[in-house]
Amino acid sequence: MYRKCWIWQKKLREQGFDISDDILTIDDIKLEILKNLKEK
Repeated sequence: MYRKCWIWQKKLREQGFDISDDILTIDDIKLEILKNLKEK
């Protein structure tokens, strides 16, 4: 599961999301997406 996350990080960065490198789980990614959406 952890290995997949870098793929998500890459995809989200391509979409313009600011995703930090210390994200390890899908839940962390969800939180980052929500943070990014709130800021926009």
